[in-house]
Amino acid sequence: MTVRQLPETIDFDLDAYERPAEEVIPDYKVKLGGKVVTMTNPDDIDWKDLLDITDPVAFLRHSVSAEDRAHILGLNLEGWRFGKLMDGYYAHFHIEERMEKARQAERLRQR
Repeated sequence: MTVRQLPETIDFDLDAYERPAEEVIPDYKVKLGGKVVTMTNPDDIDWKDLLDITDPVAFLRHSVSAEDRAHILGLNLEGWRFGKLMDGYYAHFHIEERMEKARQAERLRQR
């Protein structure tokens, strides 16, 4: 007796999915200590690495190149300047708006 293998049911093929061009935000570039530093879009950081981000150094480890990270860590940078850097990063990538949408979706899901 021959048993025929049926294909798995697939609801979504993530391997074939491409992010729509209108959702792509270019990297954030900022002049800092006389050098242009490039900060990665958080959408492009591996999700497992995002779980590791618990402090500013961990954030820099995943959002800038090793060269840019060494440059930033070598600066005497006042807290308010680092705060402005983070404010700009959050604004550039619309992080606050995205987090609020996620919170709203979660509230709706729990109803």
